[in-house]
Amino acid sequence: MLTTDDIPVEYQHWPDSGIDPNTRVITRTLAALKAGIEYILQQGGTDSGKTFGNLYAMLQYGFLVENKLFSVCGQTFPHLRKGALRDFQKILEKTELLNNGVTENRSTWTYRIEDTGTEIEFFSVDSVGKALGAKRDLLFLNEGNKMAYPIVDELMLRSAQTIIDWNP
Repeated sequence: MLTTDDIPVEYQHWPDSGIDPNTRVITRTLAALKAGIEYILQQGGTDSGKTFGNLYAMLQYGFLVENKLFSVCGQTFPHLRKGALRDFQKILEKTELLNNGVTENRSTWTYRIEDTGTEIEFFSVDSVGKALGAKRDLLFLNEGNKMAYPIVDELMLRSAQTIIDWNP
């Protein structure tokens, strides 16, 4: 059986960032994304590095693929802003990528990787109606266990790959 440990991972390295790209979450998530694995599930305790690692892997993957849309979704935007969005901004700050390879649009909470055209958007969904419509290449459900199943189902139906993290 193939595991993500068997898939070689090449990545951008920002050595001055202080971020270790060789953590278990980052390497396994990036390997799974590159292998085209449809569902990537991450369970772990509070403050275990799941969200940070998944976001870092998504950013790395965004430098490898062109003109893709990645969505980071949570139950509420305040929750997303205090967690995943804050972690993503920390990553951009530490890697010095903001306005140096990645542009930010705060009115839509989207980030564009200039070299590849890949966009990463942050949004919340609190009803099935808001989950309908747009397709995406990659969906990251931050603390997906806190979202209603009908919403999650609609989002996943419109996504080529999905990462879900949660605390037990």
